[in-house]
Order: sequence, then structure tokens, then C-alpha cells
Amino acid sequence: MNTLPELNLWSLAGEILFVVALLVLTLWVLKRFLQRQQHGQNMHVIDTLMVSPRQRINLIRVGDKVIMVGISPNHMQTLSEWDQDQLQLSESRIETTDQPLTVQSLVEKWKARA
Repeated sequence: MNTLPELNLWSLAGEILFVVALLVLTLWVLKRFLQRQQHGQNMHVIDTLMVSPRQRINLIRVGDKVIMVGISPNHMQTLSEWDQDQLQLSESRIETTDQPLTVQSLVEKWKARA
């Protein structure tokens, strides 16, 4: 006769509780670690223009500067740089959607300047 081993429900519940507690602790540590890495960054991507599937132009705000960067899989290059004063931007205009700052508008200004 085959007999099944006895299941100790208290032992099983303890093991499940331990695994769940370990999972919660791991998620909490990861969240704290990722939040710590993100604080203090003074760089924000304002807009992205996909030129091709592997190439794009990003408009990045760093402090009081707005920088246009060309990005390909193996290379990154600064295309142009403006002071926020030159573009007559304010924090609210960059973040609002009624007249957003776009890569296209700055590419036109960049071409006109060159």
C-alpha cells in the first residue's frame, strides 16, 4: 500500500509566509534603490523625433540649457545648444501641452541659424 506523506499545514503555511515576506522585502529594497538613483537628476527629455528606426533626435533640458542631441546605436552627438533665455521658455511652457517645445520647431531654428 502506498501512503502519502503527512502534510504539516503549519510548516507549509510558514514556508509560504517566508517566501511572501522575502518577496515583499526584495521589492521594497528595489524600490528604495531605484528612487535613490532617480533623485538629484537635473536632466529631462522634452521631446524625441524618430529619424529612422535606429536614429533619433532628443531635445533635453539640463538646468537652464536646452540641448539637441542626435542619437544612433553607436554614437551620440550634440547638434545644438540654447540657453533657456534664448528660447524664451519657462518651466510652465515646456511642460504644458498647449504650445509644447518640439524637436521640429528647434530644427527649423537651427537650420535658419546655420
